Amino acid sequence: MKAKIFAIIVILFFCCSFQGDVAALDKDVPDVDLLDTWIPPYYTYVKIVALGVVEGIYRDHVDDNNEWVYKSRPTWFAQCGSGTVVNDQIILSAAHVVDPRIVTTVESPVSVFQSQSLKLYHRIVLIYDYKTEPTIGYIHWIDLDRDIVLIRFLPTPKQLIPIRFNWLDTSDRLEQGDAVTVIKHQRDEDGFLGCSMEVSHGHIVQPYPDGPSPYVIASLNPWDITTDAVIWPGDSGSPVIGYQDGEPVLIGVARAIYLGQFLYYSYFVTLDGIERYTKLLY
Repeated sequence: MKAKIFAIIVILFFCCSFQGDVAALDKDVPDVDLLDTWIPPYYTYVKIVALGVVEGIYRDHVDDNNEWVYKSRPTWFAQCGSGTVVNDQIILSAAHVVDPRIVTTVESPVSVFQSQSLKLYHRIVLIYDYKTEPTIGYIHWIDLDRDIVLIRFLPTPKQLIPIRFNWLDTSDRLEQGDAVTVIKHQRDEDGFLGCSMEVSHGHIVQPYPDGPSPYVIASLNPWDITTDAVIWPGDSGSPVIGYQDGEPVLIGVARAIYLGQFLYYSYFVTLDGIERYTKLLY
């Protein structure tokens, strides 16, 4: 009997442009302690919590043709991910961290129904730096197709500290085999995002969205790159860095994974043209 292969695509709920001469990125991670050298533990890599009210779908009853009749009503959502402070007012993350794509609506005392949200009514975005009470965030700029969001935050008593890396503003420089590192939150004993940071190293498998089947590729977006760096739900919005002459450059945002029986890919959306939106004033 043929073995069944189970595979899933997981969208990860629970995330100065470089203008020098075009140069290839490094194939190896620098031989330094990244956490001590470039990665401060607090105030730069934050947890983002989004909650609010949306219109959800539920199954109301079965009609005379023995088919479900669907209706909609308001329901709540709550989700979280990661983000990176990129300047004095802006945090970079994945759009699906703050945008409810799949919501759960109660349809009876003993059942619920999951569906795409129909309409967003209210949204609150909370930014946790783990050392102060959360601050409020507002959507500064969002691209749902590309899955990138910029969140404007209010000043806090202990100001959030921007990342110190240059941006790689064009994905044309990315090549197969380039070294990549994801900066992500460690989990606490209950599996929740903690305040300490860790890194996950890997390489670019393809500098474009790739997968084992056309179905998988169709579920991605044209700005994704395919890597083997390990990430999990909750790491959405985490920063992805590459290296140029041993120095880190910000190249993308953690977004999704493919998990098969014998195959694993992670997908990071690249940042072509994104930094300019961090400088918009409203």
